Formats: sequence, structure tokens, C-alpha cells
Amino acid sequence: MYSEIENKEEIKQSKEPFFHHRTKRIFANSVDVLESFTILCNVHSVLFILLGLLSTIYFSLSNGTIKVLFFLILLFYSVLHFYYFMKRRECAFLKSSLFYAVANFILGAVVLFTSSLLYQQILVFLGLHFLFIAIERMWYGFFLIRSRDKQVLVFGVQILLFILMSILLFINPFLTLYFGEIVGVFSILFGILNISSLSFAKKKIDQVLSFFD
Repeated sequence: MYSEIENKEEIKQSKEPFFHHRTKRIFANSVDVLESFTILCNVHSVLFILLGLLSTIYFSLSNGTIKVLFFLILLFYSVLHFYYFMKRRECAFLKSSLFYAVANFILGAVVLFTSSLLYQQILVFLGLHFLFIAIERMWYGFFLIRSRDKQVLVFGVQILLFILMSILLFINPFLTLYFGEIVGVFSILFGILNISSLSFAKKKIDQVLSFFD
């Protein structure tokens, strides 16, 4: 009887390194996919910063020009999410990517093909995009909060800032500013905040991966 118990313990101990290595490999594959996704999301942020700089420096940019630039950014973001939705089996974080791909594409199409859009309506659509980003970050935060790390609160604050920016664009209390200036300032702030939140999320995921070392 004792020999059987000892044999079972030996088998269990021999399997532990295998499962440890296999779990790390699976998680590492997910991290590789997520890292490339994060890099391209940062490109999306940089595009918004460039849009912001153009709108701020040339605040007299026409309504049509800003619409086209905004559409191109949304199209890039939609294609990005659709591509990574195809990789959802490799990374659980990306299961919701199809929603963001479709939602942002529809938003971009409405912006581009509605010829009679007013400045305030474009700001509302910009706010909707920021709100989509906030919802997306909440989805990632659901995974991060399991770590019970108090620093996850920082991620929560960033999400609240995204929502606040959306609300401000919806109500637009900046009546004394030019349309281009509003788009410019909010686009730059969004780009910086988005890069910050993505960097924070990546840092947390790398910490989880380090547990397997």
C-alpha cells in the first residue's frame, strides 16, 4: 500500500514540470499575440496624436478633411480588431474583438458617408469611439483584476478618464473654442492616455508570465 502511494507521488512530481512548462508555453503564446496587438493599438494612438496636432496647428481644417482622417483611423482600428479576432483561440483577451471591429467600422462609415454632419455630431462620434475604448479596457481589466493587485486601480482611473472625455465631447461645454482645437486637444489627450493604459496592461501581463519562471 505504501509503495503504491509513493509511486503515485513520484508520478505526480514527474508530471509537474511538464504541466508547468506547457502552461507557460500556452500563456507565452498568448502574450506574443497580445504584444503585437498592443503595438498596433499604439499605432492607433499615434495616429490620433497626429490628427490632434494637425487639428491644433491648422485649426481651420475643413469639416470634410477631419471626417476623412477620422474615418481612416477608425478603419485601421476595425481591420486591426477583425484580424486579431481570428486569433482569439490563441489569446482569450481578444474574444470580444469582433464587436469593436464592427462597431468602429459602422461608426466610421456613418461619419464618412453622411454629408450633412455638423461639427457637434462629429464630436459625438469621436466621443463614442472613446467610449468604445473605455468598454474595451473594462474587458481587459476584468482579467487583470483577478491578480488582486492594488495598482489595478490605476487602470480603473484611466478607464474613468476615457469615459469623462466621452461625456465632455457629448455635451461640448467648450463653445468658445474652434472645432479643430477641440478635436486636436482631445485627440492628443486620448493618444497619450491610450498609450499609457496599454503599457500598464502589458506590464501586468508580463508580471503574470514571470510567475512561471
